[in-house]
Amino acid sequence: GSEENTILFVFIFIIILVSSIIPQFRTLYNIKIVTRQFSLVTIVAMGQALVIITGGFDLSVGAIAALSGMSCSYFSVILNWPIAISVLFALAIGAICGVFNSILITKIKINALIATLASGWIFQGIILVTSKGWPISDFPENYTAIGQGQFLGITFPVIYMILIGIILTIFLSSSYTYL
Repeated sequence: GSEENTILFVFIFIIILVSSIIPQFRTLYNIKIVTRQFSLVTIVAMGQALVIITGGFDLSVGAIAALSGMSCSYFSVILNWPIAISVLFALAIGAICGVFNSILITKIKINALIATLASGWIFQGIILVTSKGWPISDFPENYTAIGQGQFLGITFPVIYMILIGIILTIFLSSSYTYL
């Protein structure tokens, strides 16, 4: 629609404006950094979009993403688990958080706003207690490659974003989902 086109034109205008004022903005390095950061936010936004499309409401999506990310780091760096196992367990933690929210909302009948606001704070508390308020560092090289590696000059997070977008598009356009 016209609203989406307006947003796109404003976005393009801002890029042109900033590029003309700050020449370093249009460097390949900066474009890679911006798209990598954008892709991570977009992946979380796609998850939030699914919640909204199905008529739900969730304020804890960011906290769940942060808890999953911290968990993966913790398993890999602190516990020295293999990367694949760390990723699977981190995804499982994210899924468990989602199930926890759904139980609060559908079974216990707590308002979604209150339930997800509270659970988001709980998840952030778990991050704080587990990490003791310090960032996890000294990642193995194969771990950092997940977020900083490239294929044909495109960073892996951008590739993940595109793949997840394709999967969600197929899922949402499927007649079996009834969405």
